[in-house]
Amino acid sequence: MATAEQTFFKAVERQQLGDLPGAEKLYRRVLKQHPDHPAVLNNLAVLLKALDRREAAERALERALRTSPDHADAWNNLGTLREEGGRDDEALAAYERVLALQPDHADALGNHADLLRRRGRFAEALAGLRRAVAANPAGARNWERLGDALQAEGSLAEAEEAYRRSFQLQPRDALRIKHGLMLPPVYRSEADLESHRQRFLASLDSLLGERLTVADPLAELAELPFYLAFQGRDERETQARLGRLFGGLLPAEAPAPRPNAGTRPRIGLLSSHWQGHSVGSCYRGTAAALAEAGLEVLRFDSGRAAAGDTLPLPRDLAAARRRIAEARLDALIYTDLGFDPFSYFLSFSRLAPLQLVLNGHPMTSGVPALDLFVTAEPLCGPGFDEGFTERLVTLPWVPGVFEEPAAPPPPADREALGLPAAARLYCCPMMLFKLHPAMDEAFAGILAADPEALVLLVEDRYSPKLGEALRARFAESLGSLAARVRFLPYQGGRAFPALLQACDVLLDSFPFGGGTTSLAALAVGRPPVTLEGPLTRSRSTAGFYRAMGFAGPVAHDVEDYVRQAVALAGDPALRQARAEEIAAKRPVLYGNRRGAEALAELLLREAGRAAA
Repeated sequence: MATAEQTFFKAVERQQLGDLPGAEKLYRRVLKQHPDHPAVLNNLAVLLKALDRREAAERALERALRTSPDHADAWNNLGTLREEGGRDDEALAAYERVLALQPDHADALGNHADLLRRRGRFAEALAGLRRAVAANPAGARNWERLGDALQAEGSLAEAEEAYRRSFQLQPRDALRIKHGLMLPPVYRSEADLESHRQRFLASLDSLLGERLTVADPLAELAELPFYLAFQGRDERETQARLGRLFGGLLPAEAPAPRPNAGTRPRIGLLSSHWQGHSVGSCYRGTAAALAEAGLEVLRFDSGRAAAGDTLPLPRDLAAARRRIAEARLDALIYTDLGFDPFSYFLSFSRLAPLQLVLNGHPMTSGVPALDLFVTAEPLCGPGFDEGFTERLVTLPWVPGVFEEPAAPPPPADREALGLPAAARLYCCPMMLFKLHPAMDEAFAGILAADPEALVLLVEDRYSPKLGEALRARFAESLGSLAARVRFLPYQGGRAFPALLQACDVLLDSFPFGGGTTSLAALAVGRPPVTLEGPLTRSRSTAGFYRAMGFAGPVAHDVEDYVRQAVALAGDPALRQARAEEIAAKRPVLYGNRRGAEALAELLLREAGRAAA
């Protein structure tokens, strides 16, 4: 008769061969003799997690840790379970317990770094990943994680080397896709942008010509080519090609949506930002307006920590598809597609007769299963010219409902910010990856035309590398004028509107302009100077002006942008008049349900047609 130890090793062998039911029987046989054996409970938990029996897996780990509280692997596995369940605080504590026990535990270092990075603690995450690959140079997963982190901050040469090391250890098509589709957040020049673009397009063509296999796209392709949108081109064809690439990696089978047997059309809204985010507050108003129009509304939450009044989706594509299909929707709405790989990969499945994407990320998705792209007429306007793979629908106003902002704080103290009191401050408060090389001409024009001008930028919240890359670019493109470009520390919370009020002129970015940032500027009476182009991405600020009936500073080219910015900075009376006009006209932006009500009419009309 086999000893408990022999049975344990047979169970490990079965588990490694993929015979999970057989391995479970053997583990449980050992546990009859040794009920609290920590190694057996730990391995059983890994197996149960693979079988999607997560609660049982967590109970097994908790039993193991009661017997052996210093079992580092059990703490690490408990951390991953809790992280995948959206319990990030508990996961962080578990990983930190591992690292207190074994500071060079490579898996825990990598898991801990991933969580830190998601929380914006980028420098700590990068340091942890470097420790992880030093602790275990044969760990392919941590080399890949290091590549992801380096790519996000724009260190592409280092990222390429990290991906190469990972590929040598464990060749996978997912790594080839990540490497091929790398783009930096900041370009050195227009020529550098074009070089990266051509490399990207050539790699995409090459990847489309191959038969690629990715076992778990959600786990293996957590980095989408997000920075493509900021190159300022009409990306209809490129997005469609990306759709073919990623769609080809996803399983063809999906649960066929069954007809809704209810008397009211049933609508699903899907977002990963229902909790603690401006997107969530905006579209909660939409959900309320749809319900008042007689629609049954379900809010699906694809975030890691679901809001209490939403329907959480499991962080597993197949399980999430089943849960949505079981709801028997008439229409499914993606509120902010393009930020989160989970919702992006879900959108390739036909989970409702009618599927829509809203303009939370103002660019076509390229996803064949999405039928309509919904935006607002004021955000298009004269001169609009952009391609969409979906059918474009324009409503009288945005489908979201913007909340009235809180009363602003007093203006920031210039001296406290290290800024001269007499300078004229031109602030471009956008995220640094929005600063296209074409903007350098505008900065140079402003600084040359106004000897008292300082151009203010705000450091990236997560990594200093973006600011460093821009400083190097400005040294080349602006020459001696670069000395009058100042980078302020990241301004979070109420420090942000305080900064906006302390400035003389606000500058919109182009060709990808502001959205929520422009709304924040209007809330404090500061109209950003904007350059409206043909693409949706460049038209939000001017669209807000059109909706308000406000003749705001909308330029038609870079020279006009410079002229309007300098004129506004030099005329305090004009700035005051603009602020007073905005105060009178901006209420139309907040609590306005015209777009949501028009969306309800669209759904009542289109959902029945799609189901027929």
